Amino acid sequence: MRKSAYNASLSSGYTDMRLQTRTPFKQPHSSRSAWSGALVCLLFLLTAQPGIAQPIAPTPYEARYEARAMGMRTSAWRTLALSNDVYQLDHGLAVSVLGANLITVNERTEFRWHEQQAMPLQYHYKQSGVRRRDERVTFDWSQQSATMNRDGREQTQILEAGFQDNLSFSAQMSADLLNKPEMRTPDTILSYQILDARRLEIQDYKVIGEERISTPAGELNTIKLERIRDSDSGRSTVIWLSAQHQYILAKLLQIESSGSEMALTLEGVTWP
Repeated sequence: MRKSAYNASLSSGYTDMRLQTRTPFKQPHSSRSAWSGALVCLLFLLTAQPGIAQPIAPTPYEARYEARAMGMRTSAWRTLALSNDVYQLDHGLAVSVLGANLITVNERTEFRWHEQQAMPLQYHYKQSGVRRRDERVTFDWSQQSATMNRDGREQTQILEAGFQDNLSFSAQMSADLLNKPEMRTPDTILSYQILDARRLEIQDYKVIGEERISTPAGELNTIKLERIRDSDSGRSTVIWLSAQHQYILAKLLQIESSGSEMALTLEGVTWP
Protein backbone atom coordinates (compact mmCIF):
# COMPACT_ATOMS: atom_id res chain seq x y z
CA MET A 1 0.00 0.00 0.00
CA ARG A 2 1.39 3.38 -0.95
CA LYS A 3 2.17 5.70 1.91
CA SER A 4 2.99 8.79 -0.10
CA ALA A 5 3.36 9.93 -3.66
CA TYR A 6 5.62 12.57 -5.09
CA ASN A 7 3.98 15.51 -6.73
CA ALA A 8 5.81 18.69 -7.52
CA SER A 9 4.71 21.99 -8.99
CA LEU A 10 6.73 25.02 -9.95
CA SER A 11 5.50 28.57 -9.72
CA SER A 12 7.15 31.79 -10.76
CA GLY A 13 6.41 35.39 -10.01
CA TYR A 14 7.91 38.80 -10.17
CA THR A 15 7.93 42.03 -8.23
CA ASP A 16 7.57 45.28 -10.16
CA MET A 17 9.41 48.02 -8.27
CA ARG A 18 9.04 51.56 -9.61
CA LEU A 19 10.90 54.64 -8.43
CA GLN A 20 9.42 57.99 -9.41
CA THR A 21 11.27 61.31 -9.05
CA ARG A 22 10.19 64.82 -9.84
CA THR A 23 13.59 65.98 -11.08
CA PRO A 24 15.69 63.79 -13.42
CA PHE A 25 19.13 63.05 -12.04
CA LYS A 26 22.01 62.00 -14.26
CA GLN A 27 24.55 59.75 -12.56
CA PRO A 28 28.24 60.31 -13.31
CA HIS A 29 29.77 57.67 -15.59
CA SER A 30 32.11 56.44 -12.84
CA SER A 31 29.16 56.01 -10.48
CA ARG A 32 27.22 54.00 -13.06
CA SER A 33 30.28 51.77 -13.64
CA ALA A 34 30.62 51.16 -9.91
CA TRP A 35 26.95 50.21 -9.62
CA SER A 36 27.25 47.90 -12.66
CA GLY A 37 30.25 46.15 -11.14
CA ALA A 38 28.49 45.75 -7.81
CA LEU A 39 25.42 44.33 -9.56
CA VAL A 40 27.51 41.75 -11.43
CA CYS A 41 29.14 40.65 -8.17
CA LEU A 42 25.76 40.40 -6.47
CA LEU A 43 24.33 38.27 -9.26
CA PHE A 44 27.39 35.99 -9.10
CA LEU A 45 27.01 35.52 -5.37
CA LEU A 46 23.31 34.78 -5.69
CA THR A 47 23.76 32.18 -8.43
CA ALA A 48 26.62 30.57 -6.49
CA GLN A 49 24.44 29.78 -3.47
CA PRO A 50 23.93 26.00 -2.95
CA GLY A 51 20.19 26.41 -2.69
CA ILE A 52 20.01 27.89 -6.19
CA ALA A 53 21.87 25.06 -7.95
CA GLN A 54 20.77 24.46 -11.53
CA PRO A 55 19.34 21.03 -12.50
CA ILE A 56 21.93 18.61 -13.83
CA ALA A 57 21.26 16.91 -17.16
CA PRO A 58 22.32 13.27 -17.68
CA THR A 59 26.09 12.85 -18.07
CA PRO A 60 27.49 10.32 -20.59
CA TYR A 61 29.10 7.23 -19.05
CA GLU A 62 30.15 3.63 -19.70
CA ALA A 63 29.25 0.98 -17.12
CA ARG A 64 30.12 -2.71 -16.89
CA TYR A 65 28.09 -5.28 -14.95
CA GLU A 66 28.24 -8.88 -13.82
CA ALA A 67 25.03 -10.68 -14.80
CA ARG A 68 23.78 -13.86 -13.12
CA ALA A 69 20.81 -15.97 -14.18
CA MET A 70 19.92 -19.66 -14.30
CA GLY A 71 23.16 -20.52 -12.52
CA MET A 72 25.28 -18.84 -15.19
CA ARG A 73 27.42 -15.73 -15.17
CA THR A 74 28.23 -13.30 -17.96
CA SER A 75 29.06 -9.67 -18.57
CA ALA A 76 26.59 -6.90 -19.34
CA TRP A 77 27.10 -3.28 -20.24
CA ARG A 78 25.29 0.02 -20.34
CA THR A 79 26.47 3.21 -22.08
CA LEU A 80 25.05 6.71 -22.34
CA ALA A 81 26.30 8.96 -25.14
CA LEU A 82 25.35 12.44 -26.34
CA SER A 83 25.58 13.68 -29.93
CA ASN A 84 23.85 16.68 -31.56
CA ASP A 85 21.61 17.17 -28.50
CA VAL A 86 20.34 13.59 -28.70
CA TYR A 87 21.15 11.05 -25.99
CA GLN A 88 21.66 7.38 -26.83
CA LEU A 89 21.39 4.82 -24.03
CA ASP A 90 22.43 1.26 -24.84
CA HIS A 91 22.15 -1.87 -22.73
CA GLY A 92 23.22 -5.38 -23.66
CA LEU A 93 24.41 -8.82 -22.63
CA ALA A 94 25.25 -12.17 -24.23
CA VAL A 95 25.30 -15.74 -22.89
CA SER A 96 27.01 -18.60 -24.74
CA VAL A 97 27.28 -22.28 -23.84
CA LEU A 98 30.04 -24.35 -25.47
CA GLY A 99 30.36 -21.69 -28.16
CA ALA A 100 26.65 -21.64 -28.96
CA ASN A 101 24.65 -18.44 -28.52
CA LEU A 102 22.10 -19.08 -25.80
CA ILE A 103 20.81 -15.52 -25.62
CA THR A 104 21.92 -12.09 -26.82
CA VAL A 105 20.04 -8.95 -25.86
CA ASN A 106 20.61 -5.47 -27.29
CA GLU A 107 18.42 -2.60 -26.15
CA ARG A 108 18.64 1.04 -27.24
CA THR A 109 16.78 4.29 -26.70
CA GLU A 110 17.36 7.70 -28.22
CA PHE A 111 15.94 10.71 -26.42
CA ARG A 112 16.17 14.48 -26.10
CA TRP A 113 16.43 16.28 -22.76
CA HIS A 114 13.91 19.10 -22.38
CA GLU A 115 12.92 20.91 -19.18
CA GLN A 116 14.27 18.13 -16.93
CA GLN A 117 12.42 15.48 -18.93
CA ALA A 118 13.59 12.70 -21.21
CA MET A 119 11.61 12.81 -24.47
CA PRO A 120 12.17 9.43 -26.20
CA LEU A 121 12.48 9.40 -29.99
CA GLN A 122 13.28 5.78 -30.84
CA TYR A 123 13.35 2.56 -28.84
CA HIS A 124 14.60 -0.83 -30.06
CA TYR A 125 14.85 -4.17 -28.24
CA LYS A 126 16.34 -7.19 -30.02
CA GLN A 127 16.79 -10.66 -28.56
CA SER A 128 18.39 -13.56 -30.41
CA GLY A 129 19.44 -17.09 -29.54
CA VAL A 130 17.11 -19.77 -28.28
CA ARG A 131 14.29 -17.22 -28.22
CA ARG A 132 13.92 -14.34 -30.64
CA ARG A 133 12.13 -11.05 -30.15
CA ASP A 134 12.15 -7.73 -31.94
CA GLU A 135 10.40 -4.65 -30.56
CA ARG A 136 10.40 -1.06 -31.77
CA VAL A 137 8.66 2.12 -30.66
CA THR A 138 8.86 5.38 -32.61
CA PHE A 139 7.78 8.56 -30.84
CA ASP A 140 6.47 11.43 -33.01
CA TRP A 141 5.96 14.27 -30.55
CA SER A 142 4.95 16.76 -33.25
CA GLN A 143 1.97 14.52 -34.12
CA GLN A 144 1.51 13.31 -30.52
CA SER A 145 1.57 9.73 -31.78
CA ALA A 146 3.72 6.65 -31.25
CA THR A 147 4.09 3.64 -33.52
CA MET A 148 4.69 0.32 -31.74
CA ASN A 149 5.93 -2.79 -33.52
CA ARG A 150 6.47 -6.24 -31.99
CA ASP A 151 7.68 -8.98 -34.32
CA GLY A 152 5.95 -7.31 -37.28
CA ARG A 153 2.66 -6.54 -35.52
CA GLU A 154 2.08 -2.79 -35.56
CA GLN A 155 -0.21 -0.49 -33.58
CA THR A 156 -0.36 3.18 -32.60
CA GLN A 157 -0.78 5.09 -29.35
CA ILE A 158 -1.63 8.72 -28.60
CA LEU A 159 1.30 10.39 -26.84
CA GLU A 160 1.07 12.46 -23.68
CA ALA A 161 3.75 14.49 -21.92
CA GLY A 162 5.95 12.37 -19.67
CA PHE A 163 5.68 9.08 -21.57
CA GLN A 164 8.89 7.02 -21.41
CA ASP A 165 10.11 3.77 -22.94
CA ASN A 166 11.55 0.71 -21.21
CA LEU A 167 15.04 2.23 -21.11
CA SER A 168 14.63 6.02 -21.12
CA PHE A 169 12.70 5.86 -17.85
CA SER A 170 15.87 4.71 -16.06
CA ALA A 171 17.66 7.90 -17.18
CA GLN A 172 14.65 9.90 -16.00
CA MET A 173 14.66 8.16 -12.61
CA SER A 174 18.38 8.86 -12.12
CA ALA A 175 17.91 12.54 -12.96
CA ASP A 176 14.88 12.84 -10.66
CA LEU A 177 16.80 11.45 -7.70
CA LEU A 178 19.86 13.58 -8.49
CA ASN A 179 18.01 16.89 -8.83
CA LYS A 180 15.14 16.42 -6.34
CA PRO A 181 16.42 15.33 -2.90
CA GLU A 182 12.86 15.06 -1.59
CA MET A 183 12.32 12.09 -3.89
CA ARG A 184 14.92 10.10 -1.92
CA THR A 185 12.75 10.12 1.20
CA PRO A 186 11.71 6.61 2.36
CA ASP A 187 8.18 5.56 1.31
CA THR A 188 8.15 8.06 -1.60
CA ILE A 189 6.59 6.60 -4.75
CA LEU A 190 8.25 7.27 -8.11
CA SER A 191 5.77 6.71 -10.91
CA TYR A 192 6.50 6.45 -14.64
CA GLN A 193 4.26 5.94 -17.69
CA ILE A 194 6.13 3.49 -19.90
CA LEU A 195 5.19 2.67 -23.47
CA ASP A 196 6.53 -0.57 -24.89
CA ALA A 197 5.72 -2.39 -28.14
CA ARG A 198 2.50 -3.83 -26.72
CA ARG A 199 0.87 -1.36 -24.33
CA LEU A 200 1.14 1.61 -22.02
CA GLU A 201 1.99 0.64 -18.46
CA ILE A 202 2.43 2.60 -15.24
CA GLN A 203 5.39 1.44 -13.19
CA ASP A 204 5.63 2.51 -9.56
CA TYR A 205 8.78 2.26 -7.44
CA LYS A 206 8.84 2.69 -3.67
CA VAL A 207 11.90 4.24 -2.02
CA ILE A 208 13.08 1.87 0.72
CA GLY A 209 15.91 4.11 1.90
CA GLU A 210 19.67 4.54 1.83
CA GLU A 211 21.89 1.44 1.87
CA ARG A 212 25.62 0.89 1.55
CA ILE A 213 26.40 -2.13 -0.61
CA SER A 214 29.54 -4.02 -1.61
CA THR A 215 30.15 -4.44 -5.37
CA PRO A 216 33.14 -5.26 -7.61
CA ALA A 217 33.21 -1.49 -8.24
CA GLY A 218 33.73 -0.90 -4.50
CA GLU A 219 31.60 0.10 -1.54
CA LEU A 220 28.73 2.25 -2.77
CA ASN A 221 26.21 4.47 -1.06
CA THR A 222 22.90 3.78 -2.75
CA ILE A 223 19.19 4.48 -2.76
CA LYS A 224 17.24 1.23 -2.61
CA LEU A 225 13.90 1.00 -4.41
CA GLU A 226 11.39 -1.79 -4.93
CA ARG A 227 8.93 -2.00 -7.78
CA ILE A 228 5.32 -2.15 -6.62
CA ARG A 229 3.48 -5.05 -8.23
CA ASP A 230 0.06 -6.62 -7.92
CA SER A 231 -0.25 -8.91 -4.92
CA ASP A 232 -0.71 -11.95 -7.18
CA SER A 233 2.29 -11.15 -9.40
CA GLY A 234 4.74 -13.44 -7.63
CA ARG A 235 7.63 -11.44 -9.10
CA SER A 236 9.90 -9.17 -7.07
CA THR A 237 12.20 -6.46 -8.45
CA VAL A 238 14.62 -4.46 -6.28
CA ILE A 239 17.13 -1.91 -7.57
CA TRP A 240 20.00 0.00 -5.96
CA LEU A 241 21.12 3.30 -7.55
CA SER A 242 24.60 4.67 -6.82
CA ALA A 243 24.73 8.07 -5.14
CA GLN A 244 28.42 8.44 -6.12
CA HIS A 245 27.57 7.98 -9.80
CA GLN A 246 24.56 10.25 -10.38
CA TYR A 247 22.19 7.45 -9.37
CA ILE A 248 22.91 5.08 -12.25
CA LEU A 249 22.13 1.41 -11.70
CA ALA A 250 24.45 -0.22 -9.15
CA LYS A 251 22.56 -3.46 -8.59
CA LEU A 252 19.36 -5.17 -9.68
CA LEU A 253 17.76 -8.29 -8.23
CA GLN A 254 14.68 -9.89 -9.77
CA ILE A 255 13.06 -12.99 -8.33
CA GLU A 256 10.47 -14.85 -10.39
CA SER A 257 7.45 -16.66 -8.99
CA SER A 258 9.33 -19.93 -9.61
CA GLY A 259 12.09 -18.76 -7.27
CA SER A 260 14.70 -18.28 -10.00
CA GLU A 261 16.84 -15.14 -9.73
CA MET A 262 18.37 -12.69 -12.17
CA ALA A 263 20.91 -10.17 -10.91
CA LEU A 264 23.06 -7.34 -12.27
CA THR A 265 25.93 -5.90 -10.21
CA LEU A 266 28.13 -2.94 -11.15
CA GLU A 267 31.76 -3.85 -11.90
CA GLY A 268 33.00 -0.45 -13.00
CA VAL A 269 32.02 2.89 -14.51
CA THR A 270 33.91 5.49 -16.52
CA TRP A 271 32.96 9.01 -17.51
CA PRO A 272 34.30 9.84 -21.00
